[in-house]
Amino acid sequence: MIIKFMSFALVGAIGTLAHYSILYAVVEFWKVNPIWGSGYGAFAGLIINYILNYSLTFKSRQPHKQTLPKFTLIASLGFCLNIVLMALLTPHFYYLYAQILTTGVVLIWNFLANSLWTFQIGNSKNTSAKKRPLMHQKTVAGFGLRPFNWLNKIKYRAALALSITLLIIGLLITNQFPVMDFLGYTSQQ
Repeated sequence: MIIKFMSFALVGAIGTLAHYSILYAVVEFWKVNPIWGSGYGAFAGLIINYILNYSLTFKSRQPHKQTLPKFTLIASLGFCLNIVLMALLTPHFYYLYAQILTTGVVLIWNFLANSLWTFQIGNSKNTSAKKRPLMHQKTVAGFGLRPFNWLNKIKYRAALALSITLLIIGLLITNQFPVMDFLGYTSQQ
């Protein structure tokens, strides 16, 4: 598990480099709000992290249609956590310092969630041995949901509700609800 975490952290460092580069560029050159600049950078980091974690860190053999939605959901929750923490920390810290603190918290969240759910370390689903699932165990829409396992459905709904709630809280805290500000335009010149 420690080696996986180190690999995850190294992959995360590459994604973080892209994240911080985009954050710095859009804030300093295009005068975008640092909170939204962080969001743009986080999206770029998501793409890089998925590709590298799937192929290098977890060496997953699961189909992308099963892992990508899970990874995206975990990353979305991490994204919302990133936005909320940045909204809470930027009034008190320089935005890059706030981002460093935020990155540490989100790193731990992402690793635990991805290793225990998305790529399921130690689970027989992540081995090269292909077992044909029984008819009642086949997944629905590639999301890892079993038709008769209502608990997984509730987990997805709860995670989605939490993600939306955190995003709304972040928007309300920062008063950044206007779409024009999200796109980088400010009404105050």
